[in-house]
Amino acid sequence: MEAQQEGDLLDGSSGGSSGGITGGNNSSGTNKPGGGSSSSGSTNQGGSNNTQNTSNNANLKELHLSVEGLSPAFQKTVTRYNLVVGEEIEQISVNAIPEDSKANVNITGNTNLKIGTNEIKIVVTAQDKKTTKNYIIEVTKTKNPELANANLENLAIENVTLDPEFSPDITNYNAIIGSDVEKLNILAIPQIEGANVEIIGADNIQFRRKYHNNKSNSKR
Repeated sequence: MEAQQEGDLLDGSSGGSSGGITGGNNSSGTNKPGGGSSSSGSTNQGGSNNTQNTSNNANLKELHLSVEGLSPAFQKTVTRYNLVVGEEIEQISVNAIPEDSKANVNITGNTNLKIGTNEIKIVVTAQDKKTTKNYIIEVTKTKNPELANANLENLAIENVTLDPEFSPDITNYNAIIGSDVEKLNILAIPQIEGANVEIIGADNIQFRRKYHNNKSNSKR
C-alpha cells in the first residue's frame, strides 16, 4: 500500500470574490486570490508604529478540477493525489482556493498533458512570503482509463482493526498489534480483476522496545 498523503495553466485572473485560482489557456505564474490588491505592513497613528501580523497559513480550503476522479477526496492535510483521464483530455482547469485570501497560489503542469504520467503542482505561498505548501496531483493519461484503476475493492488484516475503516479513497491507515506478532495476514483485493497487488513489510515484523537509562551523579 502506498500513501498518497504534496501544467502551466492559469487564467491570469484572480478567483474573484471566492479567492480561487482557475486554470486558463495561455498564462502561467503566480496569482493573488480574492481579487483586487491587499495591503500589509505598518501604519503610523499618532506617532506610533503598529505592524500588522502576517499569516503563515499556506493551506488550501478547496480544490476543484474540470474533470472528475480525484483520489483521495480533497483534504487540506493531504498533499498528494491521483487522477486518471482519457486520451482526449489535453488540459485540466484547476480551481484552488486558499484558506487565507491573502495567500498566493501558483499552478503548473495542467496543460499539454501527454500519454502516461503527468504532474500538476499547486504551490501555496502564505502571506508571510516564507511559508509554502505543495499539493501534487499525479495525472495518468491513458487510452483505457478503466484499466488504469489502481484502487482496492477491499482491504483487511486478520485479527486487526483498521483505523479508519477501509475506503478506496483512503490510503493511510493505523493498526495496533501485540508485541508478539511477527507476521500480518493481509487481504488486498483490487477493483480491477487482473491488477497486480504487492504487499511489502508484512513479514518479520520487529518489536523494538525503547530503554531510557537515567544516570545520577552523586558527590562525595
